[in-house]
Amino acid sequence: MLKKLLFTVLLPIVSMTITPSNANASMCGSGGFTLNALISQGSCNWGDGINNNLFTLTFSTASVSGSPASPGTDAASVNNGTTVSLSSTGVSNLMVSFLGTFTGNSRQSATFDFQYSVVNNDPLFGVVSDVFTVQNARVIGVAALGGVKEVQNTYQTIVSLVAVSGFHDLTNTLSFPAINTTFSVEDTLELFQDLGFGPASAQVGDDTHQGALINSFTFASSTSATPEPFTMLLTGGGLLTVGLLRRRRKA
Repeated sequence: MLKKLLFTVLLPIVSMTITPSNANASMCGSGGFTLNALISQGSCNWGDGINNNLFTLTFSTASVSGSPASPGTDAASVNNGTTVSLSSTGVSNLMVSFLGTFTGNSRQSATFDFQYSVVNNDPLFGVVSDVFTVQNARVIGVAALGGVKEVQNTYQTIVSLVAVSGFHDLTNTLSFPAINTTFSVEDTLELFQDLGFGPASAQVGDDTHQGALINSFTFASSTSATPEPFTMLLTGGGLLTVGLLRRRRKA
């Protein structure tokens, strides 16, 4: 009777552990990808090389307004020319970087906007912070540069730069309550220039300095997360087994 009961309790548990999650999502693969390729394939899974199903990412078409830096003259060229780099060493972190098209001099004002969403496939972890970096920013003359990071259309941080010599990495940290569900991300890069005051440019990178918008997300164990069905069933099955063994000993 005890063996039959244990088999009845444990069989659904074993069945659930071998059922793959997000089976319909395509894999991102390895290395860098063009933004256009990621948009075309829809959502994709990304992991740490061992568990390749840690995160599911969905990217939106980049938008461009004003007079963008060469060669990004429109949204299509930005999608094709921007490389997206993904990396992770486990459920506690995820790095998403946009590199490419928006690098170079801007002779007029321009705005670049990148949007995507992330699903953390481990419900016991929630995203709690992001380090937002504009890599290799430079401003010359009467010009300015600004980067805006927004998570969940609610939590926001900015970085900015006015005329200083050389290239600079602009960094700011955004912290927020743990988010265990899908979270949206928006990165905006704004280049400003007044053409009436001689040579000026606002830029991110050049031929010898890689420009990038970098997002480094940190995840933490969340006590508010709902336990997985597997954990609940395993705990319940264990308690039931202990109870039955104690009853059997008393008898």
